[in-house]
Amino acid sequence: MPQDFVVTHGTAFHEFRVQISASTGPWKWLILFMVGLILANQHSSWKWWLALSFLMILFLSQASGRSESIIVFPGHGIQLETRNGFEKMSATTRRFIPLTVIRDVIINEGLYGWNVRYYLAVMTEDPLGHQEIHVAFANVLPRFPVLLEVYNGIHDILEESKINM
Repeated sequence: MPQDFVVTHGTAFHEFRVQISASTGPWKWLILFMVGLILANQHSSWKWWLALSFLMILFLSQASGRSESIIVFPGHGIQLETRNGFEKMSATTRRFIPLTVIRDVIINEGLYGWNVRYYLAVMTEDPLGHQEIHVAFANVLPRFPVLLEVYNGIHDILEESKINM
């Protein structure tokens, strides 16, 4: 599936986003036509076909797939964000990791089926010594060059924020 990689630098944040588009291209019209033919043969009413056609066009034109972001707030922490579903009505999950518990941001490798995949992770340790690894981009699995750019960007931002503190 095609992935888009977007970097946004604001005054108070820096976002690294990877998005998988669910665009169906010209296939959506073929699917719509086939469903219309099937319904036209089963229901004699053209209103059913028209209503279903409208809903199919709406669904296929609004589908946006999935995106995951790492948002760095210099001096405060890192937020991991996942969006699923439609562009305007998406289910979003967010996890904020305070800067005080972040030990490191790493690129690690893991097995995915018979393949070796690289992933970006934030290692944390709370004051009680409890360690945890938060995997970023777990659902979109970007390639290594994208992970390396995000890794370098995050390290540059965190180093700069330490200098300015």
